[in-house]
Amino acid sequence: MMASRLRKDAGGLRTLGLDELATDVEAIAADCEKSGYMPKPNIILPIVKRSRGDDVMRGFVLRMSATCREGFGNGLPGTVATTASVALSKRISAHQVRDMVRAHDPRG
Repeated sequence: MMASRLRKDAGGLRTLGLDELATDVEAIAADCEKSGYMPKPNIILPIVKRSRGDDVMRGFVLRMSATCREGFGNGLPGTVATTASVALSKRISAHQVRDMVRAHDPRG
């Protein structure tokens, strides 16, 4: 998204006659695309069959757990719980995180 926005801005700079600056912004956009985070296909994405509470919290916890699993080989429920608690200003335990992840794990 950032790269797309930068390319659009570069186009605006070109219409203003600022070609050198536009070229620099386009180079930054290319760097953004190269270093952008693309989750691996094996990341567990939330599959919600029916609403069970706070969707924002559940989505945050599931995505963060999946990212931890991808990067560290473990879902790190304690770390995810602490981070989610701070980010969402709610009290979230490691037990809640494990339950949320277990409930949405398509592998059973």
